[in-house]
Amino acid sequence: MRRGTSGTGDAHPGGTSEKLSRSGGTVRALAGLVAALVIATVVAVLPVSARVVRMQTVVNLVDRSDPAVKQALREAFDTPLRGAVAMGFSRIRVDAIQVLQDTVVLATVATDEDDEDEAPDNVRNQ
Repeated sequence: MRRGTSGTGDAHPGGTSEKLSRSGGTVRALAGLVAALVIATVVAVLPVSARVVRMQTVVNLVDRSDPAVKQALREAFDTPLRGAVAMGFSRIRVDAIQVLQDTVVLATVATDEDDEDEAPDNVRNQ
């Protein structure tokens, strides 16, 4: 019998391992491509989440007269409005107002989502 014709491992040294290393590189490249496609699909499918910030402002009252309360409310609304604009929010709404003995408390919610189809909770349908 001649050497190299039996097929029992007499092939060229490094031939099989060279093929494996080439196919291993191809498998790694394909795995990377599949992983990139999966990540791109997940990112494309995830919904965009809106940012929401709740702010509470407290302003001292000079007295409890109507003009003093109105002025305190203007000041209390001006602070979160400026903050919302600075943070890039497109909407701000008043969540609660409290007129206490010597302070006015204003709670607001700022968001960048569009709620065109939702009416506020305090508005009645007519």
